[in-house]
Amino acid sequence: MHCMTQDARLLLSRAARTATRYFQERAAEVDLSVVQGQALMELDTHSGITVGALSAALSKDQASTSILIDKMMTLGLVRRETDPTDRRRARLFVTGNAAPLVEHLDRARDDINRLVLDALGHERSETLLTLLGDFLDVVEGSEAVSDS
Repeated sequence: MHCMTQDARLLLSRAARTATRYFQERAAEVDLSVVQGQALMELDTHSGITVGALSAALSKDQASTSILIDKMMTLGLVRRETDPTDRRRARLFVTGNAAPLVEHLDRARDDINRLVLDALGHERSETLLTLLGDFLDVVEGSEAVSDS
């Protein structure tokens, strides 16, 4: 089961689909899509980020992220403010209406992390997170180089 002939792509995909399916169920409990939930969590963690930074964090293009933000503004979950240092740039913030939703999503994230911890133990869970972070740094770094 642990030999290098395994398809890493398939394992990563299955693991991501499983975690996403769980998160999707939990986001649906508060009438959010997965992407809306991820956006709220990102905006809560990085209050005042730009649409471009949110796009990168969500691995979405800027046009799709702008549409997402407009929808979430209509729902009263996000507000946009002009950056005082650069009037051409907007900063994004969650509203007070979003706070209970973010708390719900934080619990869902914690439950997923606990599932990984229970399955692998503390040391192997930390190793997995480190390895996945390293992998993404390398792959996303090489994509950025090849895109330019």
